[in-house]
Amino acid sequence: MVRIGFIGLGAFGFALLKYLDLNFKHELFCFDASKEICESIKKTKKHPYFYENTKINNSVTVLSSSTELIKESEIICIVVSSKAFTHVLNDLKNADLNNKIIINFSKGLESATGKSFTKRLIELKPNVHCGAMFGGTIASNLLKNEPLGMDLATNNKSSYDVVHKNFTSKTLKIYESNDLIGIELAASLKNIVSLLAGILKGLEYNTSTITYFISRASKEIQDYAIIKGASKETFSTITQSWGNDLWMSCMNKTRNNNFGYLLGKENDYETLQKIFNEKNQLVEAISTINTLNEHHQIKNNLVLRTAKEILIDKKNPKNSMNYLINML
Repeated sequence: MVRIGFIGLGAFGFALLKYLDLNFKHELFCFDASKEICESIKKTKKHPYFYENTKINNSVTVLSSSTELIKESEIICIVVSSKAFTHVLNDLKNADLNNKIIINFSKGLESATGKSFTKRLIELKPNVHCGAMFGGTIASNLLKNEPLGMDLATNNKSSYDVVHKNFTSKTLKIYESNDLIGIELAASLKNIVSLLAGILKGLEYNTSTITYFISRASKEIQDYAIIKGASKETFSTITQSWGNDLWMSCMNKTRNNNFGYLLGKENDYETLQKIFNEKNQLVEAISTINTLNEHHQIKNNLVLRTAKEILIDKKNPKNSMNYLINML
């Protein structure tokens, strides 16, 4: 029996916890910085915000801190927002990580450094065993045990074998990637493309134009990621971390895409942010473009520059997207 812990119990973290609860006999631990979430799961076995008809089993243990969870777990799953990266990284830095594997499921960059989660973790703990796992997995579909796929990249083969064995099921297929840098970049940058595609939906562009934009934006993002050390192959349509996740996010009512849709339709950024915050729906594309703008050179990348204009400079989405479409 493997001891697996979850730091972060948002929509996806809770769904992934429930997936393991349903399909395996692991010893499961969880913790969230929100006392309300922890207390609700501890008392009712339900999430206070999501999936009101879904309960976890009594065998899942809710712990009082991330420090305690790190100590108790063999595989530690990071499923927090990028805003929590620095705090979690600090806890990991001060912990004994011998015989432990850290797997990142969080799609974002650390705001303080502009770096991906595992890149920062390896800088802080050079001997750590870690990896990342991403794919086009909507949380509600994961809960329903529907057929899904994810890419897993680790910094050593033994960690890959352990995680693959303890997460793969008849419904969730996990594929090996040798590009840890690339799949974390893909997960973060995908959100930006998804939000911009949502704006085009809100502006009532036809589906053919939207898919044209997605294909050309993919080339822009691929070029940027390669400069940052990613493999070209990661940004192809056959991967789960880019191809699957990109099309799933752009063509469905995901958080980033829906925010973009409403922004294109109504052009009321401040009201939208307030509504999404009240619903506990974090739009990671906004955090990511702010972090990229602060730490990286993005002015020569059409897609990232347009996202900055709309989400940071608050320029008119229609004008910015019309220009982008014509320049791609």
